[in-house]
Amino acid sequence: MTVMATTETARPHLPDLETPRPSAVRRALEIVSDPWTFAILQEAFFGVRRFEQLQAQLGISRGILSKRLANLVENGILERVRYQRRPDRFEYPLTDRGRALYPVFVAMLRWGEDWLDDRDDASTLQLVHESCGERSRPLMSCDACGEPIRADEMTYRR
Repeated sequence: MTVMATTETARPHLPDLETPRPSAVRRALEIVSDPWTFAILQEAFFGVRRFEQLQAQLGISRGILSKRLANLVENGILERVRYQRRPDRFEYPLTDRGRALYPVFVAMLRWGEDWLDDRDDASTLQLVHESCGERSRPLMSCDACGEPIRADEMTYRR
C-alpha cells in the first residue's frame, strides 16, 4: 500500500532502515550500561574515589564493586591509584576518558528530573557552573550554529 502526501494528510515518518547504526553506541553501552557501573560513575562525578567510600555510599557488596571497578579501570574510565600501604588501599579517580562521560551523566540526570521525578524543583539537585557561579541546566547544542539539538532535526551521513 502506498501512502501519498496531500495537503490534508502529512507524510508519515518512515524509519531509516538502510543507514548502518554506529557500533560506538553499542560498545559504550557494553561498558557503562550496568546499573552498578553507572552508579559508580555518578559517585565519581561527585568526587567519591575510595573503595570504602564507594561501598558505603552505594550499599554494594565488595565482590560486585571490585568487578565493576576492574572493568572501569580496564576500559580506561577510572585509574587505580594506591594511596596507602599495609594494608594496600586504592582510590579510583576518573581519567580524561571517564570525565568525557560527564555529558552523558548530565543528560541522564536531566531526563530523570524531567520525566521521572515527582519532587518539587526546590529539592532537585542543582548544578552550578563554577566559572559564572550560576545555576545551570546544561544542554547539548550544535557546535556549528549553537542551536539546541533535537533528535527529529538530525540526519545521519557516512
